[in-house]
Amino acid sequence: MASINSEGSSYQDIDDIGDQIDDNEESLDLGKDAKVKKLYRNKRNKWVDESPKEEKVQKAVRLAANSNYAIITRHYVEDEELCLDSIVVQNAALMELLGCVFEDYPALEAAFKSKRLIFEAPFRDFFYRWEEYEDLLRSEWDGDAKEYLQLFDSIIRPEVGPHVQEHKDILETGVARFDDAWTLFYPGAEVYTNYDGHERIYQFESVSRPTWPSLSIDCKYITWCARGFRWQRQLLTIFSYDGCKAITDLSVFPLALHPHASSLSERLSERGRRFEELSGIHYKSYNGLWTPRDPIGWGASKNLDNGRILIDSQAADSSLSGMESLNPPPVEDPFAGFGLEPHGFPRPKTKKGKTSRKYRRSPTKDVPPRNPFDWAFALDPDEVPVLAPFYRFCRPTVRGVCDFNVDNVSEIEFNPATFQRLVLPSDHKDLILAFVTSQMESLDSFDDIVDGKGRGITILLKGEPGVGKTLTAEAVAEEVEKPLYTLSAGDLGHDASSVEANLESMLDLCARWRAILLVDECDVFLEQRAATDIDRNKLVAVFLRLLEYYKGVIFLTTNRGGMIDRAFQSRIALVIQYPVLDFYAKKHIWETFVRPSVDFPQNDSDLTDADIESLAKLDINGREIKNLVKTGRLLARKKQGRHLSMGHIRTVLRVQDMLTRDTSNAQGDA
Repeated sequence: MASINSEGSSYQDIDDIGDQIDDNEESLDLGKDAKVKKLYRNKRNKWVDESPKEEKVQKAVRLAANSNYAIITRHYVEDEELCLDSIVVQNAALMELLGCVFEDYPALEAAFKSKRLIFEAPFRDFFYRWEEYEDLLRSEWDGDAKEYLQLFDSIIRPEVGPHVQEHKDILETGVARFDDAWTLFYPGAEVYTNYDGHERIYQFESVSRPTWPSLSIDCKYITWCARGFRWQRQLLTIFSYDGCKAITDLSVFPLALHPHASSLSERLSERGRRFEELSGIHYKSYNGLWTPRDPIGWGASKNLDNGRILIDSQAADSSLSGMESLNPPPVEDPFAGFGLEPHGFPRPKTKKGKTSRKYRRSPTKDVPPRNPFDWAFALDPDEVPVLAPFYRFCRPTVRGVCDFNVDNVSEIEFNPATFQRLVLPSDHKDLILAFVTSQMESLDSFDDIVDGKGRGITILLKGEPGVGKTLTAEAVAEEVEKPLYTLSAGDLGHDASSVEANLESMLDLCARWRAILLVDECDVFLEQRAATDIDRNKLVAVFLRLLEYYKGVIFLTTNRGGMIDRAFQSRIALVIQYPVLDFYAKKHIWETFVRPSVDFPQNDSDLTDADIESLAKLDINGREIKNLVKTGRLLARKKQGRHLSMGHIRTVLRVQDMLTRDTSNAQGDA
């Protein structure tokens, strides 16, 4: 029979003794001895008697003296009370017994491989596995094992038992004090919160000590980033409160304790399936709030009313920082060093194989490891509710990355009437559409002698402002149901290096999205080069080279009818010259904007045919007509008029005429 004892020991350093001296200073003869006392600073920044060499010897002596004890308890004093800091288990038999409690428990897997097993207060690991620990105590053990276990139980039970009982009381009453709220959360469990107005389910990882002013809950959720689905960490918070609070009133609580857990899980699973369907590249319609994002953080949310978005997290997210894969390769895999961690805590089980807690997360299925580079895999059904409600996208009309809500995404309702209403000869429209359609359908057609060259289509649109050049590109993109990426020469930069970097990036995106690229007002590149303008020649050379190897469709627009550089002429597949709008063209534009149709039923007005003919005689272009109608409708709505009238148009014309005269006078005075 082994002799098992529990003994206490104490150790005071010089600072502690100094505090006692200060308290009893009057009873001591300070400085009486004519001697020098040497003190040494140790690794804990304390002044001690032993020199560093002596301290090592003393430490070795203490370790040797403590090595015979099966259990060592470490204590500290707080508010004049002795508190347990940690428990050190040194007995191999006891460690083996406790190993049964923490089987398949990743958090302590490495600890059980050491010679000593250390448990630190508040001993949450035992709280999470208390049922397994109780099963261990009830089991029959031979020899000294039971005595070692009973000795350990006399230490751990006073520390963990009250938390276990408090947890039972919380579940029975449905209310919790702030100091006990942490007992609600178990590793691997699904937790619920309403985050930024959106219901969310997270997988719980760990919790901090409940300290003022909050309890920090470390969770993770699944998002799509770059090459596949990833775990993303999120820190949730329960702020401190007085008294008791209902569990369901907490900002975060276990999903299983939600009064409508089943329907909520199904609802978020549906949202998760929509999220899963949006992985990859998609061109969609969006109606709702979106948030611009940059490397520093998020900007102010904005509203998008039935706008177009391009969903592409790989283009939007160039970094995987802070994320881990769902199912990493085995440890022996050569790519395991990329920091990919296991995908969560497995469900703890009792010896009978039953789940030890009713609201722990279901176990991860036994599936073969996924290829580390095969990121676009399908999720397990129990992972779908944990998907984020937000995606990142790129708007073709807005530079940068944005976050959006998957609930606000829908299919695009393309309008073929846009192309049909173009004020352009039919043969011109047919020719443009034939070029674009054939290019979008097959990128493997005629190629240059040099591989990769000459595989794109460049169309130049020439004409005065407001004759429909930009509208043509927009209408063609609508007709072929492809995104339109618009930029101006100013977006590319002012020197050769910036133009090359920006244009190359935009061309790559357009090729990736199978988008049509519109470079608006690119006169700086098109005009005939001069031998003396070296800087501009560099810009044109870069533009020509990148244009040569682009495989998609590019529309170029120019307001000038001057000479086009010969190098560009050989690279342009089609040139469309837009004439100045005549009476009939302007009449057609007016009718398009003020007459309702099947495709544009909202274009209603009180304008008569005579009004339209009168307006068609005005010396204005198509863009100005559009702005007139838009402003007139705003005025009609302001005056609570049902329809746009000729009076509204005349009012806008008078205001614009006054502004034009004021501008002309100001320029004349200058």
